[in-house]
Amino acid sequence: MKIDSIDIRSFDAKQLTVDFEPPQTGVTVEMFDGALIPSESETYTPLSGLTVTVLFRGKDRDEVQKHVSDFNAELQKGVVLTLDGYSRHFKAYMTGNSLSKTITKTRYTAEFKFTGYKEVFSIALGDTVLLISKSTGIRESHRIVKFYEYPLTKEKNKVELANTRLSFEEVQRTEQELS
Repeated sequence: MKIDSIDIRSFDAKQLTVDFEPPQTGVTVEMFDGALIPSESETYTPLSGLTVTVLFRGKDRDEVQKHVSDFNAELQKGVVLTLDGYSRHFKAYMTGNSLSKTITKTRYTAEFKFTGYKEVFSIALGDTVLLISKSTGIRESHRIVKFYEYPLTKEKNKVELANTRLSFEEVQRTEQELS
């Protein structure tokens, strides 16, 4: 398990279990008449909650409690979780935790509850996206050739696609440039 790319083994911890609460269904997509929209990237299923059980180890009780405290400090903000056994990354906010002793003094188990997360959408150069025209239903597959990323304003992020159909104005412009 990783928290914002920090492996939890650095806290002498190990992920034991992961429990997902049943998903809620809901899609929010803003469509424009005649526009081609990405069909897969604009929809996601928000999940209700996540519970992760972690085992902490150490030389003595004080060391284990320090590891738990340091681990807890990493979760005080929204984080990106990479869970063992899952290929997806999740953006999560901790809503609660509980600590319980085990039989040995050098081990504790902690249960962390998360909510308000969704799968982090990631695209890269060379990825293929499927575009569907709302008005005609035409499906087109395009490859991403440029990616413009604005870290502070994510809604401005945009991509440039290869093999797109030229508009009438673009065809005229290219013809004028060639002649």
